[in-house]
Amino acid sequence: MRNKFFLMVSLWLINMVSVGASATEIHPANGSWYLFDVDALVSQSGGVEWIDAQQDDALGYTGDGSALTFSFSLTNSAFLNLVDAGLAGDVFTLLINGNSYTSSAVAAESNAFAGIDFDAAWAAPEFSKLSVLLAPGSYTITGFLNQSAIDEYGVPYMATAGGLQIVNVVEPGIFVLFGMGLFLLFLRRKARRNTNAFLGQGVLA
Repeated sequence: MRNKFFLMVSLWLINMVSVGASATEIHPANGSWYLFDVDALVSQSGGVEWIDAQQDDALGYTGDGSALTFSFSLTNSAFLNLVDAGLAGDVFTLLINGNSYTSSAVAAESNAFAGIDFDAAWAAPEFSKLSVLLAPGSYTITGFLNQSAIDEYGVPYMATAGGLQIVNVVEPGIFVLFGMGLFLLFLRRKARRNTNAFLGQGVLA
């Protein structure tokens, strides 16, 4: 019941942010990790939605605490990867074009710490993560904190960071073409070897 109430409140906060506050939109490129923050004290809404809390002009982050969304289009299939970072124990709800997904369940109290190293967090079982296969199309991604890590007294931090990554799927056709290329190269080398052997026999004769 408590989790259901928390989910309803979080969705309401996201809706309020989208209507009444500014928002930051990031367009992720393939293969790179993109930061999102959660901090009820910094958020313009005072909620636990993903926010833009660290300025990075090159990537389009303003650091103003506004709601954060990721928008992109895919021409091929790709994996959308999400991982908790910093202190382990957080779980996120991810919204993909309005459809809800929840990252893997982990213990809320943990001493695991990865800093803002998304690859290290992805490899560590203590950190919540999620991978979703996306078909070609256009996507808008956002999310919110579903479970907060807690301190030794059981008090939730209500502040964390995570990473989002798009990884293109290598199409099977590419492997077929690569295999055909290797086979043709093998035939060409074999034919050249046979020709050289034939010419050598002619010289000896």
